[in-house]
Amino acid sequence: MESMSQMPPTDTMVCLQTYNARNRVSIPWDHCCLAQTKFIMNIKSFLHPTFHLSCCLLYGLAIYYYEIVLTIPPRKPQGKFAGHLKFLTYWNVILQFVVFGLCFISDVIPKNSVKEKLDKYKDIIFTSLALPIGNFVVAVFWVLYLIDRELILPRALDAFYPAWLNHVSHTTIFPLLLTEIWLCHHPHPSRKIGMATLISFVAVYLTWVVSLSIALDFWVYPILEVLNWSLRVAFFIGCGIIMVLFYLLGESLNSTVWRSYAGNDKRKMK
Repeated sequence: MESMSQMPPTDTMVCLQTYNARNRVSIPWDHCCLAQTKFIMNIKSFLHPTFHLSCCLLYGLAIYYYEIVLTIPPRKPQGKFAGHLKFLTYWNVILQFVVFGLCFISDVIPKNSVKEKLDKYKDIIFTSLALPIGNFVVAVFWVLYLIDRELILPRALDAFYPAWLNHVSHTTIFPLLLTEIWLCHHPHPSRKIGMATLISFVAVYLTWVVSLSIALDFWVYPILEVLNWSLRVAFFIGCGIIMVLFYLLGESLNSTVWRSYAGNDKRKMK
């Protein structure tokens, strides 16, 4: 039996010890944690292209179905104008397709100046647009759906709008975005650039929606038809505030998940 002098030490700063007849090797705690972190990062790096390609194909299938297969009768004849491009849901599906496509391209191309620029713009698109807008679409859709689904997705459309497409457009976005945050480090740009990008996108879409209502006497969403102009303005402002809150929440979550790597990130977002 081993004597007490030969027993492994109990120092909490030693996490891994290898013993043999001639020597004893101790690996310090910080080295062990670093090795574990590198192992996890290697697994994540292996998953990156698979996950990104899968998401890209999923949203690509949704876009194909929207454009080629799906035919939804409009509430009014003038509602045929611009097809699905009237809806923020469709803008968001395209946005998710683009950002995951860029992520996949970044995964497979070698490191060079082109990849650095691609990563910079990919990170801006993800953190400033795909993340807050994707979460906004999911949250607002299901809140309105639970309050009164006729305000957002009338029952009459169930015969035309398949359940799987509804969930791809309004449900799976949330867990896929959370997975992406855990899987890949997308450093947020400066608050000024991030907010400016998001607000510009929101302003373009709101201008589009209001322009359609003025030109065609048609509101994209049923809820806007039952509101007067004062309530519409309040609704638009409220949606804008929610998007900003989702941006700040995403920024906080991202920095929390990747706190140990934020200081080592060498890409400066200017």
